Amino acid sequence: MGLIKPDVKELAERRDVEGLIEALHDENDADVRKAAAKALGQTGDVRAVEPLIVALGDMYEDVCKAAVEALGQIGDARAVKSLIAALEDGWTIRYNAAKQRDKTDDTYVDESTAQRQKSLEVALQYS
Repeated sequence: MGLIKPDVKELAERRDVEGLIEALHDENDADVRKAAAKALGQTGDVRAVEPLIVALGDMYEDVCKAAVEALGQIGDARAVKSLIAALEDGWTIRYNAAKQRDKTDDTYVDESTAQRQKSLEVALQYS
């Protein structure tokens, strides 16, 4: 991104998914990335799934949490494995990932992933 801070509110109002995805990659401002993640979740647009999955690895926890919530709002099965992996991160991320994972369509989850998720959910209860 350039030196100009993206106007996430305007992008969201215009439902500019591509612009929001670009804002999600803003290297200079975690608040912009967090706001973009939230706005992408509100669009429900599946084009945001892959960029949001990448955002799960953001160095700022608030961006990660916003990405987890956005993936839950979109509910695409492609996010399931990444949400399960997020269960292994910090406790806030684990809590949000478990909550949002239940909102996704996991019809296409393989058996080993389902088994791992079950184990992580049990572990989460005791963490």
